[in-house]
Order: sequence, then C-alpha cells, then structure tokens
Amino acid sequence: MSQQLLISVVMLAFFACFIKSRRWMLAMYILSFSIPLDWGFYTFFEGYQGKSTADLRLAFIDFTFIMLVISGIITRGSLVGRSSVLRTNEFLFLIGYFLFSLLSLFWAGNSRLVIAEIFTLLKILIVFFYFLRNSRFVYNNINYVIYGVLGIVVIQFVFSILQVTTGQLINFDYILGYDTVDYSLLSGSFYRFGAYRALGSMGPGRLAVMMGTISILGFSLLTLPRFYKIRRIAFIVIVLSATTLLLTQSRAFIGSASISLLFIWLFIYKGRQKIKIIAILIVIPLIFLACNYERLLIFKQDFILKTSAAHTLRNELNKNAINIIREDPANTLVGVGQNNYLEYQNNKSGLYLTERMRGFPVHNVFLLEFSESGLIGVFFVVSFFLLIIYHCYKSRRAINGNPIKRSFMAFLFGLGIFIIVAGYFSWGIFRYYPRAFCFLMLAISLSVLRYHEPKKFDQYYNRLP
Repeated sequence: MSQQLLISVVMLAFFACFIKSRRWMLAMYILSFSIPLDWGFYTFFEGYQGKSTADLRLAFIDFTFIMLVISGIITRGSLVGRSSVLRTNEFLFLIGYFLFSLLSLFWAGNSRLVIAEIFTLLKILIVFFYFLRNSRFVYNNINYVIYGVLGIVVIQFVFSILQVTTGQLINFDYILGYDTVDYSLLSGSFYRFGAYRALGSMGPGRLAVMMGTISILGFSLLTLPRFYKIRRIAFIVIVLSATTLLLTQSRAFIGSASISLLFIWLFIYKGRQKIKIIAILIVIPLIFLACNYERLLIFKQDFILKTSAAHTLRNELNKNAINIIREDPANTLVGVGQNNYLEYQNNKSGLYLTERMRGFPVHNVFLLEFSESGLIGVFFVVSFFLLIIYHCYKSRRAINGNPIKRSFMAFLFGLGIFIIVAGYFSWGIFRYYPRAFCFLMLAISLSVLRYHEPKKFDQYYNRLP
C-alpha cells in the first residue's frame, strides 16, 4: 500500500506539470488509464473480488480527473452557463438507474458491496457529465484526445512485449525498483494456449476491453480526409492496440473487435480505401504469429481442450444465473442487489457448482446485470442506450456532412457492437477501468456528434492537423 501510494504521488507530481495547459491535461487524463494504481479501504471489503471493485477505491484516474477540472478553472474553462448535450430523457434514464441501484441497499444481502458499486457509478457519472458539458472543448481538441489514446497504447504495448520476451510480470513497481512478481508468464493462471499471455500494466481481461475499444477508435479515424497527422497517429494506434489485443489471447474481445472492424470497413470505407485497409491489417496478425508461431503449433491441441473447458464453465455459470433470476419473483423484478451476484451465488444458489466455480461471476454481462438489477434496472439501461442510438440515427444526415462526426458515428456504432458481442461471452466490461474508459469514450463521442460547429466550418477544418 505505501509503495503504491508513493508511486502515485510521484506520477501525479509529474502530471501536475501540465496543469496550466487544459489541452495537454486532457491528453494526460486519458493516458492515466494505462496506470492502474489504486488506494482504497481494503479492510472494508477484505479480499472480495466482485463485479466492479473490491473496495471504495481511489484510483489514479480519479486524481488526474480532479487535476483536469482544476486546469479548467485555472484557464477559465468554467462550466457556468453551459448546457449538457445529453438529452433530457437520456439524463432521466441514467439518473433513474443510479437511484434504483442505490435503493438496492434495502434488499441486497451485503449492503457494503452495494456501496462500493454506487461509489464506482458516481465517479463514472461525474466524469461522463463533465465531458458532456464541455462539448466545445472536446470537439476543438480531438487531436489531444488522440495523443492521450496513443500514450495508453504505447505504454501497454511496451509492457506487453517486455513481458513476452522476459517472462516476467514487469509493471510500474518493477520499473521504480520495488519488488515485483518474478515468475514466467507461462506458469499458473497466466498460461494460455501455449503462448505468453501479455498483461500490460493490468489484467488481461481489462486490457483486452481497452485495446479493443481503442483499435475501433483508430480504425474509425483512418477515414478522415485531409487530417494527415491524426490519420498517421490513428494508424500507429490501431497497429499497436490490435497487436496488444492479440497478445492477450482473449477470444471474446478479439472476436468482437474483429466484427466491429468489419462493420466499419463495410459501411464507412469506400473504393480503394477498402483495399488499402486490408493490406494494412494483414501486418497485425503477421506480427502476432511471428511472436507465437512455434508455441501455437506445439499447443494447438491444448488450445482446443482449453476452449472446450471454458465453454463448459460458461454454460454452467449461465444456467446458475438463469436459476437465480427465476427462483424468486423479487429477483426477476429488482434483482439480488448491485454487486451482490457472487454473494448470492455463494450463500443461496450455485450449491451444485464446484467451490472454484462459485468464485466466478457469470461470464455474460446481460445475465449479470439482469441478476443484480432485475427487469427494472435493465429497463433503465436499455432505454438509455436505445435513446442514444435513436437520436444518432435521427441526426445522421447532418452528421454525414462533417468528416469528424462521421468518424465518431462509426466509432460509436462499432463500440456498441463490440460491447454487445463481447458482453455475451465475458464480464470484463464491468471492471472499473474498462467501464470508466468506455463511458469516457461514449461521452467524447456524444460531445463531438452533438456539438454545433461554427457556421464557417471550413476555416476551423483547415486549422486542425
């Protein structure tokens, strides 16, 4: 704990150098998602491994967000007199879900776990609303958003390659000289399919969510005409992020990201662009195969066996989640309480599961959300996202005339496909870092799509790199 705190303070001191420039502070805030340093009240939840957090966690990204707000105040970027680009009905459904989650304190088996989830939701919503109220700032500084994303990708890629080549779990503790885990990534739980399972600076599931999201963003921005600098950065971003995603060997996120990229390629790219993009993307799997070719050949049979075992595990967990929903009308209506799925599974259901299996939540975000929030909670969530899709579709003609908005429209729909497909096979999206990052990207996308640009758009268009 003391080492984590010391590292956080040192890095925050470095980040503070950018506080007088709100643009660069925006880039540094996004980059901070690659630094999973946390400081929380661990004794409060004592070893719990739940849906979102194990404690009331104060993460590095929370402190960098505060620095971003302070930077806005210093540079007179006040929020006074500004209005959010979020529609009223969208706002009401989002707040309705938060309040309903808060009410689950009254029927959840463990109210402390509900508090942890509420704390997580509150932090995510604050950031979400802040960016939506700063749509002009976001729209005018898209290049700094890309710089921040590039920083994330470079850090994760470097860590992943170091871990693959050295067989050690190299992280920020290791770089600063503190003790770190010193064992081969081929051993224990980090062994998968006979190849190194790269972790970057965080767990492979969380890393896969973020790299999948970033690769979709980079792929969408490659369509921008005349924005040569952004397109070059987007190319680097997609190559590094997609390679890192492949190194995680997360089947759910690799497959869902591929489907999302295919959707964007079919509906956004035109003519010669499609041929060029195919040639570019061939490079990514070649890099991956070059790193893992021998191991993949040797352990091909092991890959099949482990995939079959994983399907068996998921099927059993899915059946248990359905049983939880159906065994009590109250569970169907309001769920077992936010963050209480594992608590309920260990104490009231899942008794036929093995002890090891009872420690896993259902690997399906829809069943997990239904189990914890019931029909009422699912209604709020689904209504919120359907309204966003409806409003984006309704304004598609105005968006198509703006290349920046068209790219972010493609990203928004690609991200939706990515989460829906991956969510059917994994629950990694519910972890704090990837969930906060996805909501940040959603807020940035909505800020860009709904900002009313100046009438003389060509002058502004030419000023961007």
